[in-house]
Amino acid sequence: MRKLDQAAFTLPPNFLKFAGPEVPEGMRLNAARGNLPLPPKDLIIVVYSLTRSADGKIKTQAAETLAKMPVGLITPVLADPATHPLILDFFAKNLAQDSDNQEVIALNKATHDDTIVFQATLINKELVDIISGNQIRLLRSTAIVDSLSENPLTSPAMLDRIIKFLELEAKVDKKVEKPKGEGIEVDIEEITEQEPGAEAVTEGEPGLVAVEGEMAENAWAGLTYASDLVKDKNYQNDEELEADEQNLGKKIQNMKVSAKIKLAMVGNLA
Repeated sequence: MRKLDQAAFTLPPNFLKFAGPEVPEGMRLNAARGNLPLPPKDLIIVVYSLTRSADGKIKTQAAETLAKMPVGLITPVLADPATHPLILDFFAKNLAQDSDNQEVIALNKATHDDTIVFQATLINKELVDIISGNQIRLLRSTAIVDSLSENPLTSPAMLDRIIKFLELEAKVDKKVEKPKGEGIEVDIEEITEQEPGAEAVTEGEPGLVAVEGEMAENAWAGLTYASDLVKDKNYQNDEELEADEQNLGKKIQNMKVSAKIKLAMVGNLA
């Protein structure tokens, strides 16, 4: 899945008469206020397009108009799988975090995973439950798991359930192969931010797995590690072994939880 910031948004030709670049500023400002004879979905599309305007006044007015739209008008649009992911992302980031419409957005298959990464940080228990239960998204985006792991509403039991699911999928995914060596025991209960300069996990091309009858990208299948994290080593003395273990411990401690989960998989796959 491409990053959301790479997504293109083009105003449909039939709406250019309201908000196209050739429309006079006064008319575009009027459109940004929502003063158009259009049904809710079309009105939201037009007004959203003006939040991307280079004119600061029009851009600000359009954003304010969308933010103040009645719930009854926007809910059907947010539930519609045909709604553009950028519009869904706008509302996710501008609605109150406890809004019921946050849940509507999370349940929409058209919502981009990058938006879900943001939503997973919100203090909304129902939202966290929805996101943590979406197995396809958990497989497709390691960043969603990281966001959930840092959310205080994600219980240890919930995180444990996610980890067990990912480990199970890893065992049946042929793209995840156990390297030679004994593996590494990783404590994934202690979750810390990665410090600048720490070696990071990288994502390669994801594999595909079937979940609930639907094919999903498996981002976990493409994760790789620096060789010193997974290979066996020979040490000249105990001091060299101890120094290396301390260094390795620091690297693991600085990993995000997604990296710790994958590293645990490396050691646990049979």
